[in-house]
Amino acid sequence: MLNYVFIFLIIALSSTTAFAADINLTIHQQSANDTVTATIQNNSAQSVDIKSVYIEFSSQKHAYSSEKIIPPQEGNAFNFTVKMPSLPGSYPLIVTVRYLNDSQILTLRHVGLFNFQSNAPLNAACSIEDSRMNSGGDVIVRSDKPEKWKLILPEELQAISAKTLSDKKVFHIRSAVSGFKNAYPVFAIAEEESEGFHKTEICSGMLTVDTTGRGFFQRGRAPSGVLLGLSVVFLLFTLYAINKKSESIFITALGKYAVRMFFISVSYYLLKNLDSWLETSLAYINFKPYEYFAGFAIDNLRGGNYQNFFHCFVDVYFALCLLLTLPYLFWLDREKPLSEDKYTSLLRTLLSIPILFSKRKIQWNSLSRLGMLTILLKLFFVPIMVSWLINNILHIKGIISSSSAWNLYSLNAFLTDFFILMDTGIFAFGYLVESRLLRNEIKSVDPTFLGWLVCLWCYPPFNAFSFKPFDYQLIDIAVKNYPEWIHALMICAITFLWGIFVWASVALGFKASNLTNRGIIASGPYRFVRHPAYTAKVLIWIIQGVFFGQFYLGILLAFTAIYLLRAWTEERHLSMGQDYIEYKQMVKWRFVPYLI
Repeated sequence: MLNYVFIFLIIALSSTTAFAADINLTIHQQSANDTVTATIQNNSAQSVDIKSVYIEFSSQKHAYSSEKIIPPQEGNAFNFTVKMPSLPGSYPLIVTVRYLNDSQILTLRHVGLFNFQSNAPLNAACSIEDSRMNSGGDVIVRSDKPEKWKLILPEELQAISAKTLSDKKVFHIRSAVSGFKNAYPVFAIAEEESEGFHKTEICSGMLTVDTTGRGFFQRGRAPSGVLLGLSVVFLLFTLYAINKKSESIFITALGKYAVRMFFISVSYYLLKNLDSWLETSLAYINFKPYEYFAGFAIDNLRGGNYQNFFHCFVDVYFALCLLLTLPYLFWLDREKPLSEDKYTSLLRTLLSIPILFSKRKIQWNSLSRLGMLTILLKLFFVPIMVSWLINNILHIKGIISSSSAWNLYSLNAFLTDFFILMDTGIFAFGYLVESRLLRNEIKSVDPTFLGWLVCLWCYPPFNAFSFKPFDYQLIDIAVKNYPEWIHALMICAITFLWGIFVWASVALGFKASNLTNRGIIASGPYRFVRHPAYTAKVLIWIIQGVFFGQFYLGILLAFTAIYLLRAWTEERHLSMGQDYIEYKQMVKWRFVPYLI
């Protein structure tokens, strides 16, 4: 099951996302009778994708769950209707904004007072010391009554423990995400009911979290010397198995195991050190284009799409590969000889490169090309998908833990996030695991530049700038002033389309991955159209653009064009096999049954 997974380790700079954007949001809240208005001001130089906004008041939670794009230096108001409490007095009103940054969901929180009939302050002084932390640290709340105070943090920061002393309360904090530097406002609240009033006091401070540094971002725990030594050992075992030319099942399995572990060890070693090597080179190479691309590469290597991959995954995976790959190859994948193994063929090609100096041709064939393209594919997609999967799990966990009430909007937001989690998990597994037993071995990878271009166009780091030339308003397509039931209906329609999208991923199952032919799927939505996931995505974007004003016409046309190109290049590649030609004859419609 782990036989081919080694390829995910990244040695290509282009496989990562751009560094976290510098996003600066502020929250203003106003209350009038039973209406609360939360205004989100975007003080950044770029647009910000607001995923949802919700307020918490008197044990109630009210969510505005449809996405909004706030342009730079502009604001957006979100209105909520709340139920009045039973007691007069002062209540904490918590506004939470979830926004997208570097493919991760981050949050910002603000706490204000909601006075019902009268202002009722609590007689408890408080101050929060401004503090800084990396992956973890302390927030200190000073008060003459420290036991009363509760800390309000962004969702990605977790209070692991709290220690109450005579004049202060010390909260130990841990960051659940990394690759960011944020200055968060943090709040402490104290509440009690006495004398027929609900009384509240609030204090605030600033917490700066920096999880971008080299010291925090540890690229795995395996020592570099151990990895380098293992790579030499595995290379020697591979050469032994190749030169032995034995028909022994064990020697064949050993050779395939060694070549995989060789690539893992070398890639891991390079990846641990590549960013620091590039950083050191900048002190010696004073060439502007090199400085630009080296700086971009360093930011990519330290960006968010690597963080969870390295913190939570790579070491466990490396250990499992060491322990389980050889038994798997020996007992469950013994039929294929070394001469038919694409990774062994690629290694032969690499080892033959020195003969170019003698003006002879290197050993290059279709298997070598397949091995190279498979490696490039997994180098790009595995770290992204694994990091997204872990981040989505943390995001879902945060939603569940912070949800005190459910309504139509919060339920749809949860279902959408859950569908995206399922899709990411399915594709992460598809890229990681390639096995004859699962019938998902890669038969071919699209060898064309256009096929790779239109696919990578849609993924970070490229989508950070690939669609920008189209992101301007040609025609105002946003529908305004429609009834609330239309708004609710469109939110449900988006959730339904995300369900279609993930249905397509479930149908792909173990074969889920871009740019590959791993066998044709004709079940699930693929019984009706050949590209159901693309249809669902484009329809979601159209609804978001027309009914929620999130996209202009130009970018909607660009989305549609690039996915038409993706469908065309995929079919051109898959049609190299007779089974897909037969599938096209059976399922005649690309996107919409009986129409397109």
